[in-house]
Amino acid sequence: MKMNRREVLKTAGLVLGYTITAGSAAAILGGCSADPTPNWTPETLKDDQVKTLEKIANAIVPGTDQLPGAKDVNIAKFMDERLSIYATEEEKTAFQEGYSSFVENHKVTGMSDQEILDLVKSEIENGSDFMKAVHEQSIIGFCTSERGMKEVLVFKPIPSEQKGCVPLEEVGGIWAI
Repeated sequence: MKMNRREVLKTAGLVLGYTITAGSAAAILGGCSADPTPNWTPETLKDDQVKTLEKIANAIVPGTDQLPGAKDVNIAKFMDERLSIYATEEEKTAFQEGYSSFVENHKVTGMSDQEILDLVKSEIENGSDFMKAVHEQSIIGFCTSERGMKEVLVFKPIPSEQKGCVPLEEVGGIWAI
């Protein structure tokens, strides 16, 4: 079954809207967004962690010839900034322990995007807080990036008047913040 990327993001955005963690909410409200700056140096993550997280995020939010993906907006940098600036020490420790446990059991380097997506789904269904965080941050980071907002989500700098209870089909999609 071929998935429509916009439908996946729409559904994920709606689900995450109800389940976003406090740390991610603080990061968004604090202005943290994915930044495609090349050659950045991670503060909290290690280089091998960055590569693994990029591979997972690219499977969750893949790019196409017409639309950007996680790779295009540097999701790993978003994750590193979120951990470095907004996460508590307990959250950082839990993330690092979750990462260590994950890589002990799974090697994503040789996996296809579909195999990674299946693994992500399985890990989330089995209650992996680490994979829930990676999934959440991949989607939030993408949806709050400039390219994600302008090229994938509906973006209007001045949206005009507020209208409540309007069917999603009438407004044309999930709107960027």
